[in-house]
Amino acid sequence: MMFNPHFIYSDRHFQTWPSWQIVFEWEDALSSALHMPIVKSPTTGMLEHKFRGWDNRTQQGKWGKRMHDLRPWKTSWQKEKRQALYFEMAPRKYPAFSNHPRVAPILIDVFPDGDLQKTLLYYAQCERVYFTSLEVFHAAEEAMPGGPWYHLPMSLPDKYRLLGTESFEKKYPIVLSGRTNPVLLGYLKQFVSENPGTEYLQQQLIDGKLCYVSNLSGLIGEFSGREDYWKLIKSAQVCFYATPGMDDAAGRTGGFNPLTPRWFELLAAGCHVIARYPDTVETRHYKMASVIEAVQHYDDFKTQLSKMLLLPPPVAQNAIYLENFYTSKIIPYLALTT
Repeated sequence: MMFNPHFIYSDRHFQTWPSWQIVFEWEDALSSALHMPIVKSPTTGMLEHKFRGWDNRTQQGKWGKRMHDLRPWKTSWQKEKRQALYFEMAPRKYPAFSNHPRVAPILIDVFPDGDLQKTLLYYAQCERVYFTSLEVFHAAEEAMPGGPWYHLPMSLPDKYRLLGTESFEKKYPIVLSGRTNPVLLGYLKQFVSENPGTEYLQQQLIDGKLCYVSNLSGLIGEFSGREDYWKLIKSAQVCFYATPGMDDAAGRTGGFNPLTPRWFELLAAGCHVIARYPDTVETRHYKMASVIEAVQHYDDFKTQLSKMLLLPPPVAQNAIYLENFYTSKIIPYLALTT
């Protein structure tokens, strides 16, 4: 089937949360490479977004579906004849522009809280549906064989390309960026109790602002913007990483363990990385074990961390690994027809 999108829908006109910034960078990269304009998505603003999110999470999209069914007229996006791409953070459980036949959504966080097939039904009429998780892609193929399912791997925008010759000033021994895996955090606290002079920085929400605090010297400062985030991780000697489903007692991810872009970001910042991840089709696809073996026990953690704190930044090694995972390298996965 012919698929030749003409533009990219974007939520950048209202989304300001830090986790969306890399989405906008992916949009910019694809827009530049494919010569597609970026246009406002039909989502009117944050109020509608929050309502839709509440409806999705707690009402299974009931109100969104009712509003869609009761509307007697066609909106502008329903009249749109051209094809479009759209990065969608989580799938909608009701008819919406993102699962319209002329839109190809790129689904990022697909963590079904029940029957995956029910979620997929809203997207089955799309000409293309891309999953950034290979694990979820395989699950979709199994749940609904023959659907319009494609895999578009996670990637790092080319603007962050690591050449392998950079030098980094590593001011902080350990930085815990973002959500920290509870097992790794427990191992760190045990390590610090055995090595009291070890400093680490951890994220805290203070007066509604994302700040980082040192266990030795207290508040370091606010690091909420994208530039602040990169400045911080570039100053870290060691960072921790875990796939989101690892040690997930609450079952937030529905059992899936998708790789997230933070993995690439930490490596591009010249960091040593201590990681927890399962052996899955996804982690094998990204060859995570070629960078670092997953930590299984405290002794593994202690050995790795003790060495990493003394070694120079692994800039050359990280650059070699990242070469296959920049956004420009994943464009063929879109399988566009021209």
